[in-house]
Amino acid sequence: MARGREAISARVVANLLEMEGASRVIYVDIHNPAIQGFFNIPVDPLTAIPVLGTYFQKPEFQEAAIVSPDVGRAGLAGKYAEFLNLPLVVMHKRRNFQEKKVFTTHVVGDIIGKRPILIDDVIASGSILDQLDALYDNGAKGKAVFSITHPILVPPVIKKLEKDDRIEKLVVTNTVPVLEIYRRNKVEVLSIAPLLAEIIDRIHQGISTTGSPAKKSSF
Repeated sequence: MARGREAISARVVANLLEMEGASRVIYVDIHNPAIQGFFNIPVDPLTAIPVLGTYFQKPEFQEAAIVSPDVGRAGLAGKYAEFLNLPLVVMHKRRNFQEKKVFTTHVVGDIIGKRPILIDDVIASGSILDQLDALYDNGAKGKAVFSITHPILVPPVIKKLEKDDRIEKLVVTNTVPVLEIYRRNKVEVLSIAPLLAEIIDRIHQGISTTGSPAKKSSF
């Protein structure tokens, strides 16, 4: 909940899935890990970090820094930083519900001279793109790259990407279909299919869904 009396609809969705006959749930980078507890059936939480993180294992990102746009995404960004062995920077922001605006108040961590890789689970209207000013005001260098799992991508995002020369690209997965017109506007789509295929195969074989597959377990 972002404020009082706001509905927690995730429980309703969990109930709907179970009533429709789902016997197991697999999800990728869910917005709030606590939602796993709303289900009464087995849940397999996955992350797109192996897919997206591998993309950034290139020499051009050796002097980069992983940036969390807010405290809520710090845990996810921390996993990226560990995966890539890069420094972690966390931005603090305040949300003005009356003006429907987000303001960055602090940038915690060393971003001076670093190329920012901003991490988030979802991008829709693109408010995360508006936080670049605070990073460059605090010493960030080079073109920014965004790593997002679920690209909702409403039209204003594309306009922002086209206008801002500081943004190199938006790297996303195909957990949500991405229109071809968006793929030509600084948007690069990585397939999540191999990750899903592996987890389904492991469940089918009855082996661990974490780590490297070893011996077949007995359920």
